[in-house]
Formats: sequence, C-alpha cells, structure tokens
Amino acid sequence: MGRLVRNIVAVLVLGYFVARVCNVFAAANFVGNSSTTAATQPSSMQHIVKTSDGTLHAFVQMGTQTSLCGGVSKSGLLWFDSTDGGTTWVCQGQLSSDTTNLMYASAVVDSSDNIYVVYSVTANGSSANYQVYYDRLTKGTGSTWTLGAQQTVLSSTSTTAYSYATVTVQGSTRLWLAVRYLNNPNYQVQTYYSDGLTDAPTWTQSSANLETPGSNGSWHIPTIVRF
Repeated sequence: MGRLVRNIVAVLVLGYFVARVCNVFAAANFVGNSSTTAATQPSSMQHIVKTSDGTLHAFVQMGTQTSLCGGVSKSGLLWFDSTDGGTTWVCQGQLSSDTTNLMYASAVVDSSDNIYVVYSVTANGSSANYQVYYDRLTKGTGSTWTLGAQQTVLSSTSTTAYSYATVTVQGSTRLWLAVRYLNNPNYQVQTYYSDGLTDAPTWTQSSANLETPGSNGSWHIPTIVRF
C-alpha cells in the first residue's frame, strides 16, 4: 500500500525553499496589514486557494495586527475571501489567535468546494506549543463556508516539535499531510493520511521517516506534489 500511494502523492523534502507560482491574481491587491514580514511564508505551503465559483480564499498570518471579522477585531492567523477576483477582501474567520507562536496555513479544495486547512509554526527547536492543527471549511449555499472546530492533529512536548505542515487531497476520500518532526536534536519528515474528510478526521501515520534524520534546521522541510 505504501508503494502504491507514493506513486500518486509525492512528498519532496527541501533543503531550501522553492518558489511557488500562483496564477489566481491578475494584479497585486491589498488584503491587510501584518506585524510580521512573513505573513504568508513559507512557499512550501499553499496559502491561497480558489473554489469553483471563483471565490479566492487566503490564509494570512496577521501577527499582532488586527482585522475586522464579523465586526470583531481579530489577530493571528485569519481567513479572508474575495468574490471579485482579489480586488477586495473580507475577513471570514480566525483559525489561530496565538501571536507568539505564529501559525502558517496550508490549504486544499476538494471537488465539492470544501476546504481543508492544516497549520503549524515554521520555527526551529522544540516546544510543547509547536503542534499541528486542522480545520475544515464546509461549503454552504452560494459563496458561503462554515469554519469547523479546531482539531489538534499532532501534539508536541518540551523535547519534540512539529512544523511546516502541508496538506493535499486525493480524490474524494483521502487527505495527505506531510510535516517536519523534531525529536531533539534531529529533524525528519513524516507523513499521515485520513480517509474521513470531516471536521474531526482520524489520522494514521503512513511513514515515520522519509529521509535520513539530521540536526540542520534549514533542511527537512516537506512539500506535497500531485501528479
């Protein structure tokens, strides 16, 4: 089963960031201010997706800066959408309020326009706060989505950490997650899958170690490629 899966979904382990080309913007438009210069980094994650109705969905780390979401000021990792091709953006929800351990999102859309998001830090070192979280945005009537409850996918300890989580969908039944795992002092890439595309799916480890563990914090960064 493991060999068959790897023919469908490839996980690339990066020693450096690879630039991602995104064709959803015709021109640059203002979404909001962020207190971090890495509002949508790193490039190994897909921070913006487009649903079949043309709505754009962006997941932006605002840091301590705020934006109005439903009339309430929110900071941290926020979900914005645009129904006019990116000219104007509206904050639709908050995924993480943590402005100390900054979370960055990876998102993917299924054939029914549901959106699946995993988010984690992009920091080195170990921390009990460096965990992986998941949210599902369920498609509603028209250009509406409902943000589900946050699920903790992977929990860390004072001597371990998870970071650089990225996600993709396979068909209509399976999600794949790749993540950098630290068991001090070594980093390595792990993969997980879930056959339940729900608000709280069950995750199963597919591979505990895709490459040789090492202590270089600039390496062992995964990205997922479908082909």
